[in-house]
Amino acid sequence: MNQNLRQLNIEEIKKREIDIISEIDKFCRNNNIRYSIIGGTLIGAVRHQGFIPWDDDIDIAMTRENYEKFNKLYKSNKYKILTYQSTPNYYYSYIKVVDKNTVIFEKNLKNFEDNGIFIDIFPIDKVQENLKEIKRINIIGKIRNIAVTNKETIKNKKILQKILYPILKNINVQKLCKYMDKIAQKNEKQNLMMCGTIVAGSSNEKNIVPIELFEDYVDLKFENLNLMAVKNYDKFLRIIFGEYMKLPPKEQQISNHSFDAYMREV
Repeated sequence: MNQNLRQLNIEEIKKREIDIISEIDKFCRNNNIRYSIIGGTLIGAVRHQGFIPWDDDIDIAMTRENYEKFNKLYKSNKYKILTYQSTPNYYYSYIKVVDKNTVIFEKNLKNFEDNGIFIDIFPIDKVQENLKEIKRINIIGKIRNIAVTNKETIKNKKILQKILYPILKNINVQKLCKYMDKIAQKNEKQNLMMCGTIVAGSSNEKNIVPIELFEDYVDLKFENLNLMAVKNYDKFLRIIFGEYMKLPPKEQQISNHSFDAYMREV
């Protein structure tokens, strides 16, 4: 391990993430870009006024129009946008904003250039009632997931994944991401009622919500910040998670943390 890297603990990682989202929030407000915290981040804001105690990441989502505007305008000295179009070997079809003074080493996946402590930003795209787009994107997403798994982790996967890995491991994942993104955007000009973060490649009918939820926003307390959220966050969370205010069983109160993070030290 490079001696100029100092490993960060969970609390230090969270602090770095708070710094990133603080700057993103200021930038969005200054540029009339609306976003919403989502997933465990939104549950954390509502139920804990911050991180879920055993969680350690921050996710936000934007309508496609706001997402493209953010991607085009955002500039920072401390942070960098990673996209499949601009980052070598990057294998996500959505944006990450990363701290340039940190480095992440994935435990289960291949590493890519400039990976560091991050905030995920997902586009919200319209969806047909038959969920045809989701089914297509998810198939590509499964192929992508096999391709980006590292050699050690694939040994513990199912037989089919082990068989496919030698075939898929060198596939051009940027092309897969581009195709997923293209499918996700195909309904942008249509007058549809439902939407979701489908470009991630892991959506299902439970992740699909009325598009009207992304019309109005409020501020919610998250740690020492006030972050944007869809106004009817209760309806949003109940559709996706059900009784989200109820704590999961103790054995499920675990982090999905699957990387080691380090600070660059001069």
